[in-house]
Amino acid sequence: MTRSGIAPTLASVTVATQQKIDRGLRSDWVSVPSSTVTVATVSELPESGALGKGESQQATGVELDNMGSAPDLWSSPSKPADRPATSLDTIGINSTSPPVLPTEQVARELSDKLDQAGLHEHARRIRECHTKWTAARCRHCGKRYVWANHCDLRFCPHCQHRLSLRRQRELEWWVIRLKQPKHVVLTVRNTQKLTPAYMRWFKGALTRLRRRKIAREWKAGIYAIEVTNESRGWHVHCHLLIEAPWIDQRELAKVWAEIVGQDFAIVWVSKADKTGVAREVMKYVVKGSQMAKWSPDEIRQYVESIESVRLFGRFGDLHGAEQEWKREIELEESREFTCECGSTEFDFLHDLDYATAIRIVRGPPESWDQYLEERLIEDAASLID
Repeated sequence: MTRSGIAPTLASVTVATQQKIDRGLRSDWVSVPSSTVTVATVSELPESGALGKGESQQATGVELDNMGSAPDLWSSPSKPADRPATSLDTIGINSTSPPVLPTEQVARELSDKLDQAGLHEHARRIRECHTKWTAARCRHCGKRYVWANHCDLRFCPHCQHRLSLRRQRELEWWVIRLKQPKHVVLTVRNTQKLTPAYMRWFKGALTRLRRRKIAREWKAGIYAIEVTNESRGWHVHCHLLIEAPWIDQRELAKVWAEIVGQDFAIVWVSKADKTGVAREVMKYVVKGSQMAKWSPDEIRQYVESIESVRLFGRFGDLHGAEQEWKREIELEESREFTCECGSTEFDFLHDLDYATAIRIVRGPPESWDQYLEERLIEDAASLID
C-alpha cells in the first residue's frame, strides 16, 4: 500500500478504535467503571515538585502506610533531587530509566537467595512485586493516584513497611481494650538451628505458662512472637500485653525458666504505654535488608519456621471481641476508595510500567490524555500491519 493510501486507512482505524474506547470495549488496558472498590493500598503522587510536609499524607482516601511501602516512587519527600529524573515527552519511546533504588536491589538479592534456598514461589512473588502499576484519575476533579501490585510477604522489602503499619494498627486496636496492660517480654537462649518443631515447642511453652498459678489473674492478653538473627544464633522471644493488676517479674522469670528448661531466664515486665507499645513491638520485626545478608540456608530455616505457627494472637476475655474485629476488617475491605473531592468515580489505567506510571501521574494534567492518544495510534498501526 502506498503512503497516500495508508493515511486515510489509518485515520479510519483511529476513529473506529476511539469509538471502541468510548463504548468501554478496550478494557484490557483502560477501564472506566462508574464506581469501584479498591484495596486500601493507594498512594498519591504530587502534581509537581517535592511533597511538602504533611501534604497529601493525611488526605481523605489516601493511606499513610503506603507512603513508605513504595520507595520506588520517591526515596525521601524532602529531597526531590534524589528522585530519578522523569521524562514527560510523549513522542517516541517513553522512558525514565531510573537507577536501581536500594529497596529494589535488596528485593533482587533476597529473591536470588530464596531461589538458592529452594523457595521458588516466594522468590517469584518478591521478584514480581511492584512491577505493575495502576493509575487512577478522578472523574470529578481530575486528581490522579497510583499504586503498585504487591505480594504481601511479611519479609518483602517492598511490602514490609505497609504490612508493619497495618499490624501496628491491629495491635493498637486490641491494646485500647485492655484497662491495665502490662508489657511482658519472654526470652530463651539462642538456638543455632531454627525449625518448625522449635517454634511449636516455644509456642507450647507459652500455653503452659498461661496455665500456671502466676497467670491466674491474667484476664486477657495479646502475644506477638518475633525471631531475629544477629550472628549469634536464632533469638526467639515473645512480647505480651497482659490485662493484670500486677505481675511479679522475679517469680515470672523463675516459672518461665522452669518451663523452658533453663537455670534462669531473662524476662521484662513494665507498665504498657498504650500509645507507644505497638511501635515498640514492631521494631523487632526482621527487615528485608537484614534477611538479604543471611545465607540461603538461614533464609530457608526462617521462612519455613515462621510460616509453621501463628505468630500473633489473643487469649482470655479478648476472644469476645473477635467478631467485632472481623467486622472492622470487612468494613475496611469493602470501603470504596474516595478522592479528596468526595467522588468515588475514577478512570483507570492498568498494568503500567514504572516509567509510564510516573509520567502519567506526576506529569501535567494532559499527560493522561496524551498517553491514551499514543496507545490509540499504536493500536491503530498494529491493526494496519
